[in-house]
Amino acid sequence: DIHQVSPSILILLSAFCPGEPDTTCQAFVGETVILPCNVTSSGELDLSNSKLYWQKESVLVHFFHNGADSLDYQDMNYHDRTSLFLDEVKHGNFSLQLSNVRLDDTAVYTFPLSCLEVFKEYEVKFWMDF
Repeated sequence: DIHQVSPSILILLSAFCPGEPDTTCQAFVGETVILPCNVTSSGELDLSNSKLYWQKESVLVHFFHNGADSLDYQDMNYHDRTSLFLDEVKHGNFSLQLSNVRLDDTAVYTFPLSCLEVFKEYEVKFWMDF
């Protein structure tokens, strides 16, 4: 009796940020994962002149400009797969939601936020689980 086994690909995302504990997220291919990035603020942040972005090496994954998403220059591999929590950004939540996770999403993801002296880096690793 032969059983057909489908491989599951487990994705672990490790977050490294100075002054914060390391964070590990996991998802299977096809699932949605959130890359957490929270900045403590004493009040609402004024992001009207901001240029905030998530990137994978030199690839633009998500861009937030002047208080709104600006995805014209977003890499096509991430089109319709990324989002920020727009109602929470002004309170310092810059977490990125990545939907329909794919094997080629493996990389180091960065979120430089120089105006608030924050730098987040995410390493994505894949394992085959049979």
